[in-house]
Amino acid sequence: MPGRRTTPRHRAPQTLKTRVNRLVGDVAGLAPSSTATRTAVALGTAGLAVGVGALSSDAAPKHPAVAVVDPVVQRPSAEVSEQAGSLLAAHADTSRRRAGADPRVSRSQIRPVLLKDQRATKAASLPPSRQSLGGSMTKSVAPPTPREVAMSLLPSQGWDSGQFSCLDALWTKESDWNPYAENSTSGAYGIPQALPGSKMATSGGDWATNPTTQIEWGLNYIRLSYGSPCGAWYHSESYGWY
Repeated sequence: MPGRRTTPRHRAPQTLKTRVNRLVGDVAGLAPSSTATRTAVALGTAGLAVGVGALSSDAAPKHPAVAVVDPVVQRPSAEVSEQAGSLLAAHADTSRRRAGADPRVSRSQIRPVLLKDQRATKAASLPPSRQSLGGSMTKSVAPPTPREVAMSLLPSQGWDSGQFSCLDALWTKESDWNPYAENSTSGAYGIPQALPGSKMATSGGDWATNPTTQIEWGLNYIRLSYGSPCGAWYHSESYGWY
């Protein structure tokens, strides 16, 4: 048609570089000659960036020329590539070591053992003599020694602990606190050396084997005969018997 301009079909389409160059030229032509214009066109891997500097009508142009940069893909240097490779290798090694040292486990595997199971295990490890059918643990307590029994029985006769030293000296001399001690000559028997030993039956039928029964009888005998253990000890020291 007359008056209409058409592009010949044989002409190749404009490239991006050509369009940018023309755009920059148009911007530079529109700016006044007394105005400082700074335009930068940068093409990179991220796309197109166009920067236009500040305009000033008073100052002289610092960068009168328009810089056009070809689209170039920036490649990392060999040093940067080497550093990146080292970092990736170190990260992979750390991940492998963590995976081996701290494997994932389920919560059920780390729960503590129930208290009832702990008690059952502990009870099963005890010797049969210390196990209880009721689920509780029993403890064997050593019986008191004859000396401890005698000390505890002093107040029952109205004596204080000061009398024990005389009683200990007396019965150590007579029987050494042995409930089975027997004098082969006289027949005296037990811790207090009762003569005959059957006298102690007034304190209990187990007089021949029970130290407590013998001590109860002996303390009662000392109180009735000498008033106190120290009185019996002084008599024994003077006469050799009590």
